[in-house]
Amino acid sequence: MVTQLNIMSSQLKGALLVDNVEQKEDHVLLYIRELLKDIAINHRLKLMQEIPVQNLKPAVIKIYDYY
Repeated sequence: MVTQLNIMSSQLKGALLVDNVEQKEDHVLLYIRELLKDIAINHRLKLMQEIPVQNLKPAVIKIYDYY
């Protein structure tokens, strides 16, 4: 699919509290080991636009909590 995205998402594999990073179709799945109360963690994921598109709109980020 998007080769550039594969390369950039691999940078997160060694990041703080990240257990795994997967790319499925147009999704990037980031598995975080744990979120600690009152301690913020930040991760950056660079995305490259490979095909020019007009009228770009903000994307949605969904966060799920699994026990």
